Amino acid sequence: MDTEFLSTNYVNPVYGHLMTHTDIFKKPDQEQNDFKQKFTEIAADASDDIIKKLLWNDNWRFSMVGSWLIFAKNKTEFITEIGTLLLSGKAGTIGYCYTLAKFATPKCSEYLAGYLEKELRFEKIPTEKFQDTAIYALVYIDKKNKTNFSKPFLEPSGLWTKFIEFEFRGKLKDSSKWGDFEANYKNFVSMFEFMNSLTNED
Repeated sequence: MDTEFLSTNYVNPVYGHLMTHTDIFKKPDQEQNDFKQKFTEIAADASDDIIKKLLWNDNWRFSMVGSWLIFAKNKTEFITEIGTLLLSGKAGTIGYCYTLAKFATPKCSEYLAGYLEKELRFEKIPTEKFQDTAIYALVYIDKKNKTNFSKPFLEPSGLWTKFIEFEFRGKLKDSSKWGDFEANYKNFVSMFEFMNSLTNED
């Protein structure tokens, strides 16, 4: 099973709308329905072997699609692999964060918190990655489980606060990506609910 086969049949048809900034849940109904149909077909066809090949592929698009398939197919047995990829810095972070939010175990929270502990720290200038998606995922789990894993990051002296308060030609919190926490969290939840409606259990 070569990379071209995986790309043609599993990745290229859907990966664009799985990047959350595209806001598929806000697109016209026809575009949403076309995506739903294609993604559902792919999820139904994707075996565990295919998912593994996608997840561990060097290309971030493959890893992201693989993690979203794990999300859709409720494959909780992949939690450790998802967490390992997240903490190792393997590209595909958006999919990992949503999938960990979906399964919402204490271990999922620990993986997300571990990622944030690492990626929110900086010496001179913050490195903007997908810390926003990770904190929203952690907050989502906290709200669901009535836990407080996200609280230390959001306190006045917390790593998230220090990250977005950093000023270099303006503070990060003044940007659309980092600034409006509630609106961005709402978008996270909207994407979560949209994708969760496509859940395909074996």
